Amino acid sequence: MPGRAGGGIIGMATQTIEAIDTHRGPATRSAPRRGEGARDSRTAGAQSASSATSAASAPNSLGATGAAGTAGDEVCREGLCPRYQKAMALLGKRWTGLVLRVLLDGPSRFGDFLARIDGISDPILCERLKELICEGLVERRVVPEIPVRVEYALTSKGEGLRQILLLLHQWADAWGDVTGPCDEC
Repeated sequence: MPGRAGGGIIGMATQTIEAIDTHRGPATRSAPRRGEGARDSRTAGAQSASSATSAASAPNSLGATGAAGTAGDEVCREGLCPRYQKAMALLGKRWTGLVLRVLLDGPSRFGDFLARIDGISDPILCERLKELICEGLVERRVVPEIPVRVEYALTSKGEGLRQILLLLHQWADAWGDVTGPCDEC
């Protein structure tokens, strides 16, 4: 079956998570595991410091070595990375992924989005486009002709999402519950 651990998108994600977890020691967890009692605070602090030093000098799943004591490193160890959370808050909004998916095919006009995305309303589409423009993922182009034409296109920052969105499409093809042919595949 496609998508099992060891192959495809799910396998890559599982391997990445496992690699990250091997570099996190039990001392970096904020809460003890089930069955573990509370540790002595002096011992936990010493273990946490030594674990942080070894985790910072150990290569991560991408082969890079983190520098000890960087602010972003510390924040990400205790929970989810704030940058990742911000990205997911934006991309996880309803309709945002579909708007970006339409733009992968090239510049589009407002009516193009309405024609390709079932169920999206004019005000919501307008709101999503404004958000994506503010985040620097989409640019609004005014074409000076009569009548004036407005197009939306991905910026280079938006193009950076191309592979992710296409992989998500592949995942949906393999695991989606929707029956029938896909016009885009």
